[in-house]
Amino acid sequence: MTSKHSASDVASWLLHGAKDLVWQDDPLQRKAVASAAPPATSVSVAPKGEPLSDRTQATGAAQTACMVSDVAAHAMSAELLALVMNRPTAYSALTEATTALVDIALDDTTRTRAAFAVLKKTQQRSVDQIVQAIDIHLGLLDAERNRFASQSRQAENGGVTARAQQAASLQKSAQAIGERMTKLRADTDAQLLQLAQEQAQQQTEADALTRQIEVEKTRIERTTQEFDNAAACVEKWLHSERSTIRQRLASEG
Repeated sequence: MTSKHSASDVASWLLHGAKDLVWQDDPLQRKAVASAAPPATSVSVAPKGEPLSDRTQATGAAQTACMVSDVAAHAMSAELLALVMNRPTAYSALTEATTALVDIALDDTTRTRAAFAVLKKTQQRSVDQIVQAIDIHLGLLDAERNRFASQSRQAENGGVTARAQQAASLQKSAQAIGERMTKLRADTDAQLLQLAQEQAQQQTEADALTRQIEVEKTRIERTTQEFDNAAACVEKWLHSERSTIRQRLASEG
């Protein structure tokens, strides 16, 4: 990765390594992917004070208010959820059946129970099968986390490490030129001037690369944080869904 690559180049490169999920430049693509996610309902996350998993706690206080509607509103979360929900399972079947009833004037619980009744009759699905299927989607989310982390490391190696090595090489070269200047001071003024110009040029390039490194690190950290927030939001939503479905279908077991 050269210094000519822009912020969008880095984001796009990272995204393509994660199945074009997180960064898509075309807003229509984002809308299409987001539409594949389960519809937003009034289900909320665990109440304040309820114990959360270590992974959820690690995302920070900013994520504790993650709601189902947040998943739909946040482009990255919606796209990530659509990918996580792409695997056919008992839960995704329930989601599809529920979505088919979205235009009917039913409350969420009634709609979920109606969709379950269809699945129970046509596919012999049970509540336990549906609830356990959410673990499959959580596993897919973990897989995307790992994939994204791998692509982030590759981006850092290409956008930061290589430049750091190049900057260090230029710094070393500039230092060597300074030592040569000391030894050659007795030579003609023309030779000394030429060396001074070379040193200034390489020092300037090293300084520019050093600044680019800081910008690149900030860009990657910001993008990675956004992905972590999105993944945490989706995870919290799925945990909430599991609890909600247990409650709604408790009498259907």
